[in-house]
Amino acid sequence: MDLYALRWIKVTSKYPIRFMELSDDSQSICLAMYSWQWDQRMWDLVYNGILHSVAAGGTVNLGAWSILRFDLANAQYPKNQDREIVTAQLSDEQVSELMDDPNVRRVLDSYDIRWSAAQFRDLIPSWPETRLARPADPAWFADDVPSGPDSGHDRPERGKADG
Repeated sequence: MDLYALRWIKVTSKYPIRFMELSDDSQSICLAMYSWQWDQRMWDLVYNGILHSVAAGGTVNLGAWSILRFDLANAQYPKNQDREIVTAQLSDEQVSELMDDPNVRRVLDSYDIRWSAAQFRDLIPSWPETRLARPADPAWFADDVPSGPDSGHDRPERGKADG
């Protein structure tokens, strides 16, 4: 299992025991939380892998979000103050993921808004990364998509030299 490429982090409870399931592209493992945490050094390595995976866009259920305290870990990694998530560049699935962020959901719920991904994209052209509770999915930022009305499509591809 690749702890730095987890696709799913899930914590569930079957009173009185909490279970954590980790899944990457090829396999998954589910153990009681105390089994993951009994050796502090090993837990530190697992938790670092989980943090890396979440920052890279791994999916986290609400149980994992509250138990593993990603809100506190996220505060240690400041977000880029300048980045905006341009919703027009996102697929419906990506917009749905954005809408599931706790801060975005809180805003939508406070106004009792039940929009589709297309409606969200039409009515909210961008969302600041700094207003997210979770780390933004890197796929939400298209480096090779020009921004602004006067942008040309002649930008060099990533990895290629200018000139």
